[in-house]
Formats: sequence, structure tokens, C-alpha cells
Amino acid sequence: MALRFFYLLGYFFFWLVFFLFSKAVFLIYHQALAAELTPTQILGIFWHGLPLDLSTSAYLSLIPFLLLSLSAHRPYTPWLARALMAYTTLALFVVTVLCTSDLELFSIWGFRMDASPFNYVNTPKEMMASVGSSPLLLLILLNVLINVFFSMLYRHQLHGLLPRLQAHKHGRLPLVLATFGLLLPMRGGLQREPIDQSRAFFSNNHFANQAALNLPWNVVQALTEQLDADKHPYLYQAPAQADSLVAQLYSPLPTAADTSFVLLNQQRPNVILIIWESLTAKVSEPLGGLQEVTPRFTELSRQGLLFSRMYASGDRSDKGLVAILSGYPAQPIPTITNHPEKAHKLPHLSQRLSREGYHTSFYYGGDLAFANLRNYLRFGQWQHVTGITNFTKEERSGKWGAPDGTVLARMAHELQQAPTPFFSTVFTLSSHEPFDLPPGVAPRFGGKSAESKFLSAHYYTDSVLGAFVDQARRQPWWDNTLLIILADHGHTDPGLSQVYEPKKFHIPMLWLGGALKEKGTIWPHALSQTDLIASLLGQLQLESEEFPWSRDVFIPGSRPFAPYFFKDGVGFVTDSSWLSWDNIGGKLIGQQGAASEAELPYARSYLQTSFADFLKK
Repeated sequence: MALRFFYLLGYFFFWLVFFLFSKAVFLIYHQALAAELTPTQILGIFWHGLPLDLSTSAYLSLIPFLLLSLSAHRPYTPWLARALMAYTTLALFVVTVLCTSDLELFSIWGFRMDASPFNYVNTPKEMMASVGSSPLLLLILLNVLINVFFSMLYRHQLHGLLPRLQAHKHGRLPLVLATFGLLLPMRGGLQREPIDQSRAFFSNNHFANQAALNLPWNVVQALTEQLDADKHPYLYQAPAQADSLVAQLYSPLPTAADTSFVLLNQQRPNVILIIWESLTAKVSEPLGGLQEVTPRFTELSRQGLLFSRMYASGDRSDKGLVAILSGYPAQPIPTITNHPEKAHKLPHLSQRLSREGYHTSFYYGGDLAFANLRNYLRFGQWQHVTGITNFTKEERSGKWGAPDGTVLARMAHELQQAPTPFFSTVFTLSSHEPFDLPPGVAPRFGGKSAESKFLSAHYYTDSVLGAFVDQARRQPWWDNTLLIILADHGHTDPGLSQVYEPKKFHIPMLWLGGALKEKGTIWPHALSQTDLIASLLGQLQLESEEFPWSRDVFIPGSRPFAPYFFKDGVGFVTDSSWLSWDNIGGKLIGQQGAASEAELPYARSYLQTSFADFLKK
């Protein structure tokens, strides 16, 4: 009997050691962020993450506990050893794959792996392209080494005990009681509510909290939450009170001015919208970013209206497209395009302009099936849509599809014959991971690091976009055209911005073209991607009531603010302050400016109200 208890206790601690080891690997892999932690914070990662590690170890130990309990009255049989070896090998393989994959995904996303990768399993080619810039050989080597080490540890320390097991006529009951004892670490103690991620969140440092999480526990919890799709986790106050605070944000302040800004020289210009993949303000020189990464954009910014405090609503392309084209805020975890029953209820800028006689077209060099983009565009009733299938095999030279130069050339050619007025949108892709350039294009910044590739990809897109604008200027419709450039979202590179920091969400937006009166000027006030639609429709002298989450920033007295959403959190930017609120930890994890904490009720109300609207759709 003692040998069975020794095996089971050893098995439980086998998994506990694995998870403590995986935390150490995570810290070493992200040593640049770990170097900023104090010794107390590093110890806190292991101590405060221990309850989740114990919980996951208990869940993984449940099957061996049951098998040894049910077989207590029988002596050792080979099938028991084979079953336990097969189970342990499979569990170790799955958990190791999750943990090693998470190492690089955290570098890209800024939070630990959850259920997000499962949203893209229907487009495996694009999934693989997304991780194409990752050090795959290093991750595979880590995976193999960790698997081999812990497989040998199990075989030499525990598996050899099984042939020595003896039958115990009255041994089943104590072992069954021990199995039931696993419930204690599973739920994290005897408290009323079972354990959740908040138990590991002990610091105001985002990286420290993320490092303390148990990765398999986090993934399973996220998958469980997806099944409970109607749950509202962001209830901070009475709905009426939250709605009132949000309404205040959209109510203009009293002002002596009685007219709005008029930026256009005509009422119905053509509109070209260029959505630039991952264009962060950190690579835009006019916004304080790196020099010589986007020189053509720098040149163009002197010829139009540059918005210096524009912020992305979310952190992924599917969220950014909805914010731009539907004026709808991002969600902290789910994406509305993955819920077609909700997405089809969204308003669309393409539909609104189509009703005013605009011919609408959308261009993208990649697979429209990715992130349910095809369905979303279908709901928008675009009259002409170009995707990867419209390009030849030779033109699809990138891992994502046709590079930006090819797509922009196709768009420029077809706009020469397009009916006017037209509303034409292009979504670029060359600056998406893995940042591959077309054949014959040398990387501007050399190097093999992900950041170097990221910068070179933006330099390439900048050059072909500049060529597109040069060609557009020669067209007879240029004087009647407004061209808008903005990003779908920001990026952690360059500089590895934290997922909650406003600089990760800070993106450029530029208006230019012959239809623009105001040129060579800067709009200095905070605004969100969601505000593009109402601001544009206001300049076209069109109503925008069907886009209630969009704000016309050109109305006198309009309150400057920009909410942004990250994993289980919300950020809030004004002209003089910013804050980031982490819902799991229930605390501010970043703030700046004298009024930052005063804005917290507005930030949380916006999160609560916008998510309630998402649930109702």
C-alpha cells in the first residue's frame, strides 16, 4: 500500500516540478523583460503561481490516481504500466507543445496563450505564415529536450515502481479517499469560489503576472469560457450608470464655436482607404518614431492632415477592420467576426456610402477565409472584392499571398475605369509576420531578427504605397479624391512594447488628396479607429446615427478620448493622460498624467457597456 501512495505522490510532484521548470524556461526565454523584475517579483512569480500549478498537477494526476485506486485489490499487471506510460507520454507531449508554442506567441501577442489560436484552425496556411518569423528550430529543439528529459525522469523515478505493486484486499478505500483529496488543489482550497487566474496576479507589472500563470490551465479555462459565451465578466456598476458615463463621453462639451471644421472642398469626393498592416507610430518619423523606415509616409504627411494621437481599438487585424469599417469597438477576448450571428448585425461604411451612389471595392492579396473576413465583407455588400484567388500563382509570391506592390498595382489599374464616386479599400499584408519580401527585393535593414524583418517589410510597403500615390496623382480623378491611410493595429516591435501600453496601440492616420482643403497640418487630439466613420461622414455631410460607437472628432466641443482593448483589459487615452486596467488582477497596471485615475470610471464603463452590446447582438 505504501508503494502505491509513494508512486501517486511522486506522480503529482512530477507535474509540479514540470510546471516550475516551465516557468523558469519562460523567464529565460524572455530575459529582456525578466531583467526588469526585482528579485521579490521573480520569487512572487513562483509563489503566487503555485496554486495554479498545484491545480493543474492535480487534474493531470486524476487518471493515474483512479487507475491505482480501482486496481488496489489486484497485483501488478502489465496493462496498468502500459496504460500509465501511454497516458503520461501523451499528456507530456501535449503540455510541452503548448508551453513551447506559448514562448513565441507571447512575444507576438503580449499575453499567454489562450483559445485565440483555435479561432484560425480553418486557415492553417495563414497560421503557419504568422509564425514564419519565429525561431522554429529553437522551439522544436526545446520541445524535444524537455520531452526527453521529463520522459526519462518519469521512467527512472516512477515507472520502475509499478512492477513491485502488491494486491491489498482493503486498500481501495484509502486510495479512493486520496483521489478525492485531489479536489482540494484542483479548486485551489476550501474557499467558496474555485481558483481562477486572479490568484496568480500579484503585481502591477504585467509581465510578472503573465509569467505566474500556468499555461495549460489558462488554455483550458479560455476554452471553457468560450462555451459560456453569454457571460459578462466586466460588470463594475449598474448598467444605467455605466451607460450614463459613456453617454457623457459622446456628448460635446459647451463651446463658443458654432460651426464644425470643414476639411473638404467638395461634398462627394472619391474615397480611397488604405489599411496598412501593423503600421505603428513607432516607425513613423513625424510621430516621434524611427527615421527612414517609412520615408514616403513622412513626405506625404507634410502634404495632408496628420492625426498625431490616433489609437487602434484592438490588437488583431480582425478587430481593427471591424473598428475601421463598422465603427465598432474591439472586444478584450472574442472577436465579433468569429460570431457570424452577431457580425451580420453590424453597420458598414460600404453600405452607407453605397446608398449615396458610391461604387465600392475591396482589395486584399491574401485568403479572404482568414478570420472570417469573407463573411464580414459579404455582410458589407461590397460590389467588387479582390482576394488571393484573383491573382496568378506567379503573383502570389509571398507566404500570405500577393505582396503589396502587386495588389496596389491591380487596384490602381482598376480604379482608372471605376465608376465615380468610388469608395475603394485595400488591406495590405506584406508587413504581417513572417515579413517576407517579394523576390528580388533586398531587405532595407538587413539582419535576421524579427524586428529587422519587421522594419524592412514596412520600408517595402512604404515604397510601393508611395508609388501608388504618385500614380494616383496623375489620374483625372485625383482632384476629386480623399485618400486615407491608417493601420489595422499597432505592434510590439520595435522596442517590445508591453501589451497594455498605449504606444503599442498608437498608430498614424493621414488624410490627403485633391479633395482635401487642409494640407500640411496636424490634428493633435486623441481619437480611436472607431471615430473614422462618423468623422468622414460628417465631412461628406451625411448622417452617422447607425454608427453609435463612432464620434465625429471635428464637431466643436467633441471630447478627445480613445479606448483600446487588450486581453482581459482596457486602456483609455485622453489628450493629457492614459491608464490601463487589468480586469483579472482588478488593478491599474499603468497610468500617466494627473487625471489618469479620474478617467478610470469612464474606461471601465466603456468596457462594460461595449461588451454588453456585443453580448446582445
